[in-house]
Amino acid sequence: MTKPKGGKRVGAGAPKGNVNAVKKPWTAALQRHFGGKRGADRLQTLVDKIERMALDGDLQAFKEIFDRVEGKASIVVAGDEERPLALAGPLVVKIIDAANGEE
Repeated sequence: MTKPKGGKRVGAGAPKGNVNAVKKPWTAALQRHFGGKRGADRLQTLVDKIERMALDGDLQAFKEIFDRVEGKASIVVAGDEERPLALAGPLVVKIIDAANGEE
């Protein structure tokens, strides 16, 4: 099977209903809570509240809005020719067996 240009391979990814997917209990709870018409109204109430907080000068509320809209700002860590980056200590790589958590 050939991979189409600009996209993922046909049939790639986990099938619908995959029971091995990563469980995110908070996400599932929020989806249940904010699902449906009543949930959409609750969510809009929260959006209105954080908007008021940001407009009233709450810097954290302002930051949360921009992080959601624009994405979190990247932090670039770089050295230069005069001061190259260096490790402060030894680099340790540990291989862990996911099945039993042992090294």
